[in-house]
Amino acid sequence: MNVARVLATGSLVVLAGLLAWLGPAWCLAVAPPVAFPVAGVLAVSGLVTHLASAGRHFAWALFLAGALGALRLALPPGAGVTAVAWCGAALLAGIAGLHLAWAGGLRWGAATAVPEVGGRRSFEPGPAATLLVAGGLLAAAALLLALGGAWPLPAWGRWAGVAAALVFGARAVGDLRTVGLFKRIQGTAFARWDSLLFTPICVALTAAFTWVL
Repeated sequence: MNVARVLATGSLVVLAGLLAWLGPAWCLAVAPPVAFPVAGVLAVSGLVTHLASAGRHFAWALFLAGALGALRLALPPGAGVTAVAWCGAALLAGIAGLHLAWAGGLRWGAATAVPEVGGRRSFEPGPAATLLVAGGLLAAAALLLALGGAWPLPAWGRWAGVAAALVFGARAVGDLRTVGLFKRIQGTAFARWDSLLFTPICVALTAAFTWVL
């Protein structure tokens, strides 16, 4: 009897959630001008959820995705592509610069950059691996700018952009254990920063590549 009651309650909660999302979706479909306020409400909801849960509850990412979708509907085709490309590239370049500094011996921030398992770092990245990551980030920044029209895009550029969006999206989702939206290991210094900053950055970069594509 208790199981049936729990299932019934869970079904009602799921139904309520679906209705809450279908309401704004219906408004956008029949009246696109309301996209701006819907985007604002969803963005504020995502920010509040992220701050209230210290980034540990994945709902903030869903709110953000909804906000970006509504904003994309409200703007004319191609709007904001250049600005998104330059902002995303600047973010990637900044992260690449930090990795270059780590490869050169800087210790600031390095202690919280690697997942911890059982009180120990899961791996120790050497200078070569750190430089490789920095190079990949700089390449992603150049690709994002090319997608945004800063310079000619090679024939394979759009496929590379799709691959970059998938890579950052996969990092945002994580391995279900140590990193990402659905990680099980909490309470470590890395886990706190991953929830507050690292994973949101990956979500933002996924959104940036998706937007310019």
